[in-house]
Amino acid sequence: MVFSTITNLTHFTMGTTQNLHGAEAIKKLKELAEDIDICMFCTKLEQQPFDTRPMSTQEVDEEGNIWFFSDRASSKDQEIKESNKVQLLYSKMSDSHYLSVYGTAEEVYD
Repeated sequence: MVFSTITNLTHFTMGTTQNLHGAEAIKKLKELAEDIDICMFCTKLEQQPFDTRPMSTQEVDEEGNIWFFSDRASSKDQEIKESNKVQLLYSKMSDSHYLSVYGTAEEVYD
């Protein structure tokens, strides 16, 4: 599965918030997502409570796509077929880094 289109990237660190764009956003995304690794992968954002589960980041490529491994039969994959809008929440409390990424996801089979 790939999280492919970043609509909004927000980086929080102790006392500051940054909304990042373009190459700067991809660089920061890669740095933080690969370092933190585990995110809360949120689906069904249009309803409350939305569904969330921990996922391990496999890679952030040069275009800013975030790659995950996922079971084709998972409920998450079905939820993405119904609505591909997702949010990823990363947290590294030891460094006071928090990352919120909003965008779209798609299934990719290789």
